[in-house]
Amino acid sequence: MVGHSYVPALKGFEKTMQLMGVVPVVCACMGSVPGLGAVRVTISHFSLMIKETSQLFVPGPP
Repeated sequence: MVGHSYVPALKGFEKTMQLMGVVPVVCACMGSVPGLGAVRVTISHFSLMIKETSQLFVPGPP
């Protein structure tokens, strides 16, 4: 489908979305973070990443 993506079920996703309307959500990326972990980092209000250490990416075909 063009314009759509599939994100598998992520435990606590609904609660995270509810909380984002009430409190600031901060995530830390301190190393290599692929897939669903990367989703959590990107859906926060503020993301902390360590210079020269953090890698945020999505897995997929080579």
